[in-house]
Amino acid sequence: MPYFLLTCTVPAELRQVLRAHPELGYELLMQESAAAVQDVAQLDRDLRGQLGLVAVLHTWTRQLLFHPHVHFLVPAVALRADGSLSFPKKPGWLLCVRRLSARLRTRLHRRFQAQAPEFLAQIPPAAWRRSWVAHAQPVGRGAETVGYLSRYIYKTALGQGALRACDETSVTFRYRDRQSGQGRECRLPAAEFLQRYLQHVPPKGFHRVRISAG
Repeated sequence: MPYFLLTCTVPAELRQVLRAHPELGYELLMQESAAAVQDVAQLDRDLRGQLGLVAVLHTWTRQLLFHPHVHFLVPAVALRADGSLSFPKKPGWLLCVRRLSARLRTRLHRRFQAQAPEFLAQIPPAAWRRSWVAHAQPVGRGAETVGYLSRYIYKTALGQGALRACDETSVTFRYRDRQSGQGRECRLPAAEFLQRYLQHVPPKGFHRVRISAG
């Protein structure tokens, strides 16, 4: 059975609120991302059912900048209300990511409005009118997908092997450039490096890996 990796991302205007209030912000992001995926699967004319999801929260870029997003590993099969199974009709296709991004935007806005209107007031209104970003890509079958997902579950913001140099004033680490695929080095003042790294420590007791089936 083929598997897909879905990625749900919030625009820059929301990041400051999520970073300032991670206990609530991360929870809402994970809950509403999963719910948005299920909503779109239910509306899809071929699926019309619930998907099995393994969700992983990431908050970092390769240079340790703050960029919260949720990855989902999803098998290409849905369970319908009558107990039957349904499958996408097109190879390499799971669901409409444009519809997914719009649904996530709507659901998050409603949750902030109902649960934290004071945080909603800090987000520029334009964030709720622009298009958000969601991706879907096939990632293989069986054991191949387990290896793919493991990189998202066990990878921390920066592995020890990425550190290249460290002294009293600066830290240098290696990362792979997203556009070119080539290795690069980033040298930061020690205080800035610590700030970038520590902002990715999740709140105490928060589970950033979750399994959901609707």
